[in-house]
Amino acid sequence: MQHIFHHNSSGNNAYTNELLSKEVLRAISLHPVKKYEYQYRLHNFLNYRKIVDLRQRYLELKREVFKLRNDMANSSASTLKTTTTTRQEDNFEVESEFENLAFDKNENLSCHLTKNRFYLAPSLKTVENLSKREHRHDFDFFTRSLFASSYISPKRGLEGYWKKILNDNIRQIMDEINENSIERGRLIDFKDILYGYMRHHPLYGIDFVLDILLVYRKYEGRKMTVPVRRHAYVRNTYSGLMFREDNFDSSIYFQLPEKYRSGTNRPSEADKSHFFGENKNLVKRLAGLVIPDMVKNLFAPSKTSSDNEPTQANKSLIIDANLVSINFTQTNSFYTNKIVQDKRIHFVLPLTGRWQIFTRFMKNYEDVCLKRRENAMLVVVLFQSEETKLILDEKSGLLMKQSDKIEQLFQHLNQKYSLDDQLKLVVKGNKFSRSIGCEIGAALFDPRQLIFFVDVDIHFTSDFLLRARLNTIEFKQVYYPIVFSEYDPDEPGEAIKILDSGADSSAQSSRVRENHLDLNMDTGYWRQFGFGIVAVYNSDLRRVGGFDTSIVGWGKEDVDLYEKFVKSNMTIFRSVDPGLIHVFHKIECDPSLAEEQMIMCLGSKSTSIASQRKLAQLVFEKRAYMKVSRVENFFNLSVLKKINQEAKVK
Repeated sequence: MQHIFHHNSSGNNAYTNELLSKEVLRAISLHPVKKYEYQYRLHNFLNYRKIVDLRQRYLELKREVFKLRNDMANSSASTLKTTTTTRQEDNFEVESEFENLAFDKNENLSCHLTKNRFYLAPSLKTVENLSKREHRHDFDFFTRSLFASSYISPKRGLEGYWKKILNDNIRQIMDEINENSIERGRLIDFKDILYGYMRHHPLYGIDFVLDILLVYRKYEGRKMTVPVRRHAYVRNTYSGLMFREDNFDSSIYFQLPEKYRSGTNRPSEADKSHFFGENKNLVKRLAGLVIPDMVKNLFAPSKTSSDNEPTQANKSLIIDANLVSINFTQTNSFYTNKIVQDKRIHFVLPLTGRWQIFTRFMKNYEDVCLKRRENAMLVVVLFQSEETKLILDEKSGLLMKQSDKIEQLFQHLNQKYSLDDQLKLVVKGNKFSRSIGCEIGAALFDPRQLIFFVDVDIHFTSDFLLRARLNTIEFKQVYYPIVFSEYDPDEPGEAIKILDSGADSSAQSSRVRENHLDLNMDTGYWRQFGFGIVAVYNSDLRRVGGFDTSIVGWGKEDVDLYEKFVKSNMTIFRSVDPGLIHVFHKIECDPSLAEEQMIMCLGSKSTSIASQRKLAQLVFEKRAYMKVSRVENFFNLSVLKKINQEAKVK
């Protein structure tokens, strides 16, 4: 009774963590649910489990149809022909699916099985030609750690997602084993995974070979309790892509409350008619598919009644991508012109000093935004004090303040491209604080405007601007791109010498890569734990509380904002973005930084030296072993000295 009427003793944190657990799945009641948000979360989870079960049943039926269809094809070609040509109006879709699953005698068996791989029964055997190395997918071995040849570091810990998949697989395995335990008078408990192998196949799914330690408990007849080892062969099969297509009026961009809607953002009936007329050939091709209603909803203008309300209700159609092949590339122009490109992106750049780096950023901004007439605006928040270095003006030969140089540059660009208030400079005399700079810049814009917080070291492309507009949805979603961060272009041995000597690395000259878009494992890495670059609507920024302006110095303000979005009801869209590159620069950690910020700074500094492969090559060549050891000690001593100094002051 304690299991089926489950009581969670976590208090206010009850059912706030992972719901996919044995305790939740086998219960018929859950107590306590302290907040209505948790009740909605439980409801969504149960709906999700229902969808999973339905899709599994759907897949099993498709596999059965596939097997029967091929058996019919192999046994009698004439029977197959009769079946596919005899149709009735009400089973048109089903017969069309049969045709897609039919085996063409002229088709290569491997190609046929690959095309219909979703309907094959799970198996560790693949259909590729295993004599070719590129068709073989190696297994990785794991115990408490993962041993993999595909990683630079062959031994690593099991990531959280692997543990989650393994736990879910073990739960399903044990449910199947104990399905008839009452009738058989025995119970088998899971004890541990002794070892296992796993591989990822991009076409079929994830395969596991598990050595499992079980405990066999017999409680009827001759009672016994004995340990048992068994092997389990598991495949987490990928299923076919299913997507939902809505008509224009039910698009995510128009699902806002009426008071928030902007009339200029919504496509008019004239826009739809124009689009429909320009794409008649596309519509004719789509009209012959199994789902003609979807085509009408997507491309035809809506018919309205006398009271100007659409007569056809907005429908959401669930489509199996294996049954239809639709090329939507010709529809991009409508969405791009009418929805995406009309969004203005407001760049906010906090800055202090670094004039040469700023001119490089402005050259990039000019090439991507000004020359291409992108709908964008740039606000530079400059922190300038008496200690800020003056800049030599090449024309006059005089030393000028950085603010004057930036104003001069903005005037030149305004005249060159006939800009209308698209470049703006705000000057502050405070000590540099990125959080304050971001808040000052955001305060200049209306709540409904899209803001992109950027650093001066970022190199971006026009493709990124498109992704920022698409992936940032007001009231719903914030875009946190994962930036590609460059390694030091200098030889790693030289970079280590600078760190080892304790010299001011920011004062060292560093060459800059000519091609910032050359993305590979030796030129840089994806900065998974960087959260400073973000695209967000100003209203959403205000709703979560904005930046913490009490944070000064290097780092931490971005993590604080990210945590605020995590705790809110906003969706965080996070993905690698090849259109954002953090150009390498020497890092100097301010000795006055707090302990946590100092550790973060030193970590970023050491990560940017070179790739693991190049550092390993130095060690193998026996040229940097002692230097690497001293660098590690240098990092540790720097942190320890900082902590000791603070302790003495206290």
